[in-house]
Amino acid sequence: MATGRTPASSKLLLKSLLAAVVAFLAGCGPPRMAYPDSLHSQRPDERACAACHAGRIKDRSVIGVLIDRLEDEDEAVRFYAILALEQMTGQRPLIFTSNGYTHWLWDDSHYPPRLVQGQTPPASHPLTAIIVQKD
Repeated sequence: MATGRTPASSKLLLKSLLAAVVAFLAGCGPPRMAYPDSLHSQRPDERACAACHAGRIKDRSVIGVLIDRLEDEDEAVRFYAILALEQMTGQRPLIFTSNGYTHWLWDDSHYPPRLVQGQTPPASHPLTAIIVQKD
Protein backbone atom coordinates (compact mmCIF):
# COMPACT_ATOMS: atom_id res chain seq x y z
CA MET A 1 0.00 0.00 0.00
CA ALA A 2 1.45 3.38 -1.05
CA THR A 3 1.24 6.33 1.35
CA GLY A 4 1.99 9.01 -1.24
CA ARG A 5 5.14 10.10 0.59
CA THR A 6 8.59 9.85 -0.86
CA PRO A 7 11.50 8.77 1.33
CA ALA A 8 12.87 12.34 1.14
CA SER A 9 9.62 13.91 2.39
CA SER A 10 9.42 11.36 5.22
CA LYS A 11 12.98 12.24 6.29
CA LEU A 12 12.15 15.97 6.19
CA LEU A 13 9.04 15.40 8.31
CA LEU A 14 11.02 13.33 10.80
CA LYS A 15 13.78 15.97 11.00
CA SER A 16 11.22 18.75 11.53
CA LEU A 17 9.47 16.79 14.26
CA LEU A 18 12.77 15.97 15.96
CA ALA A 19 13.86 19.64 15.85
CA ALA A 20 10.57 20.74 17.42
CA VAL A 21 10.89 18.16 20.22
CA VAL A 22 14.51 19.18 20.93
CA ALA A 23 13.61 22.88 20.99
CA PHE A 24 10.69 22.20 23.34
CA LEU A 25 12.81 20.07 25.69
CA ALA A 26 15.56 22.70 25.69
CA GLY A 27 13.11 25.17 27.21
CA CYS A 28 12.67 27.35 24.15
CA GLY A 29 9.15 26.31 23.33
CA PRO A 30 6.49 28.85 22.58
CA PRO A 31 6.10 31.27 25.50
CA ARG A 32 2.79 31.60 27.27
CA MET A 33 3.33 35.34 27.68
CA ALA A 34 4.22 37.99 25.12
CA TYR A 35 7.58 39.76 25.11
CA PRO A 36 8.54 41.87 27.13
CA ASP A 37 6.04 40.67 29.77
CA SER A 38 7.75 37.27 29.68
CA LEU A 39 10.78 38.86 31.41
CA HIS A 40 8.55 38.89 34.53
CA SER A 41 7.14 35.37 34.05
CA GLN A 42 6.94 32.90 36.92
CA ARG A 43 8.65 30.34 34.66
CA PRO A 44 12.47 30.57 34.53
CA ASP A 45 12.57 29.16 30.98
CA GLU A 46 10.35 31.98 29.73
CA ARG A 47 12.48 34.61 31.52
CA ALA A 48 15.64 33.11 30.00
CA CYS A 49 14.17 33.02 26.48
CA ALA A 50 12.91 36.60 26.86
CA ALA A 51 16.36 37.79 27.97
CA CYS A 52 17.92 36.00 25.00
CA HIS A 53 15.36 37.61 22.67
CA ALA A 54 16.03 41.07 24.14
CA GLY A 55 19.73 40.68 23.34
CA ARG A 56 19.04 39.48 19.80
CA ILE A 57 16.83 42.45 18.97
CA LYS A 58 18.94 44.87 21.10
CA ASP A 59 15.88 46.21 22.94
CA ARG A 60 17.43 48.91 25.11
CA SER A 61 14.06 49.68 26.74
CA VAL A 62 14.42 46.58 28.96
CA ILE A 63 17.96 47.21 30.23
CA GLY A 64 16.65 47.96 33.73
CA VAL A 65 14.73 44.68 33.82
CA LEU A 66 17.78 42.77 32.56
CA ILE A 67 19.87 44.33 35.32
CA ASP A 68 17.28 43.06 37.82
CA ARG A 69 17.52 39.61 36.19
CA LEU A 70 21.23 39.51 37.13
CA GLU A 71 19.97 38.61 40.62
CA ASP A 72 17.46 35.99 39.42
CA GLU A 73 17.40 32.71 41.34
CA ASP A 74 17.79 30.74 38.09
CA GLU A 75 21.31 30.46 36.68
CA ALA A 76 20.15 30.33 33.05
CA VAL A 77 18.20 33.56 33.45
CA ARG A 78 21.28 35.28 34.92
CA PHE A 79 23.45 33.92 32.10
CA TYR A 80 21.13 35.16 29.33
CA ALA A 81 20.69 38.52 31.05
CA ILE A 82 24.49 38.97 31.06
CA LEU A 83 24.70 38.01 27.38
CA ALA A 84 21.85 40.33 26.45
CA LEU A 85 23.42 43.27 28.27
CA GLU A 86 26.73 42.55 26.58
CA GLN A 87 25.06 42.43 23.15
CA MET A 88 23.26 45.72 23.77
CA THR A 89 26.05 47.73 25.33
CA GLY A 90 29.26 46.09 24.13
CA GLN A 91 30.32 45.91 27.80
CA ARG A 92 30.13 42.76 29.90
CA PRO A 93 28.57 43.63 33.27
CA LEU A 94 30.73 43.82 36.37
CA ILE A 95 29.07 41.55 38.91
CA PHE A 96 28.91 42.66 42.54
CA THR A 97 27.79 40.12 45.14
CA SER A 98 27.56 40.41 48.89
CA ASN A 99 26.09 38.56 51.82
CA GLY A 100 26.28 41.71 53.96
CA TYR A 101 29.65 40.82 55.50
CA THR A 102 31.86 39.84 52.60
CA HIS A 103 31.80 41.44 49.15
CA TRP A 104 33.00 40.20 45.77
CA LEU A 105 33.53 41.83 42.39
CA TRP A 106 33.55 39.59 39.37
CA ASP A 107 34.33 40.30 35.75
CA ASP A 108 33.58 36.77 34.57
CA SER A 109 35.27 37.18 31.19
CA HIS A 110 38.68 38.04 32.69
CA TYR A 111 39.07 36.68 36.22
CA PRO A 112 37.28 34.78 38.99
CA PRO A 113 35.40 36.56 41.79
CA ARG A 114 37.66 38.78 43.89
CA LEU A 115 37.09 39.45 47.54
CA VAL A 116 37.01 43.19 48.21
CA GLN A 117 36.93 45.10 51.47
CA GLY A 118 34.92 48.11 52.44
CA GLN A 119 31.33 49.06 52.88
CA THR A 120 28.56 47.93 50.61
CA PRO A 121 27.82 50.76 48.18
CA PRO A 122 24.35 52.27 48.48
CA ALA A 123 21.71 50.96 46.09
CA SER A 124 21.84 54.23 44.15
CA HIS A 125 25.57 53.81 43.37
CA PRO A 126 25.85 52.31 39.87
CA LEU A 127 29.52 51.22 40.12
CA THR A 128 30.11 52.94 36.78
CA ALA A 129 33.37 54.48 38.00
CA ILE A 130 34.80 50.98 38.49
CA ILE A 131 33.71 49.95 34.99
CA VAL A 132 35.33 53.05 33.47
CA GLN A 133 38.57 52.43 35.40
CA LYS A 134 38.57 48.77 34.33
CA ASP A 135 38.80 49.64 30.65
